[in-house]
Amino acid sequence: MKLGRYLRSIILDEVGKRGQEILLNSKVGVIGAGGLGCPIILYLAAAGIGNITIVDFDKVNLIDLQRQVIFTESDIGEYKVFAAKKNIEKLNSQIKINSVNMMLNKDNINYFVELFKDFDCIVDATDNIESRIIIDEMVKRINLERKNKKLYWVMGAVYKFEGMVSVLDSIKFSYKKVFIKNGDLRNRVSTCQEVGILPTVTAVIGTIQANEVIKILLNSSQEDLCGVKAPALFEILLGKLLIINLKTMKFDIIFLK
Repeated sequence: MKLGRYLRSIILDEVGKRGQEILLNSKVGVIGAGGLGCPIILYLAAAGIGNITIVDFDKVNLIDLQRQVIFTESDIGEYKVFAAKKNIEKLNSQIKINSVNMMLNKDNINYFVELFKDFDCIVDATDNIESRIIIDEMVKRINLERKNKKLYWVMGAVYKFEGMVSVLDSIKFSYKKVFIKNGDLRNRVSTCQEVGILPTVTAVIGTIQANEVIKILLNSSQEDLCGVKAPALFEILLGKLLIINLKTMKFDIIFLK
């Protein structure tokens, strides 16, 4: 594997050759290949995440091209997971892209628990509450079976000019507990299907989600050969909710309980 293409990352003290090798050996699942999923997949692939699994069931439509930057007009009518794989492999042929042309739901959760049980991070790019509840349950079940390294998932949501990002583990910080039981927060977690969305909002939020994934993966480089955990290199949004309004340029962080 040639590391030269990642030199701009490697020269960062917090990354280095070891950190880049960790990224190349990491497995990340991205659930959703739409407005959020496209920048997430794009930047994870460019950063050299070695194994990316994309889950989606939809086809590319003309209306998607306003914000789903992986796709082109020639992809219209094609399943998103296959079009994404084809286009991302042109960007980075050194990594592995897996396409899962399915909708995650309560009936097939066992399949996805098995699929993702040895992954390093999961990203929610579904932008709907029902799917997040299922992801939350899936990650909870995986973490209850794990004996060492915890699986985190990065939640993202967009609404008009606003977006939010959080990191959850579905045990201490559960989507169902934090967001669904808190009416005030649930009111802010909506889809953009009817209310509209500025394309740059999905770009910003998706990129922040990708950034959280990279930080989570690089934090694992702090474990030395004796298995002793050093202080984390990066602060992640675990137990916090970042809310961004790109109309007013207001940034807020809410501490979750």
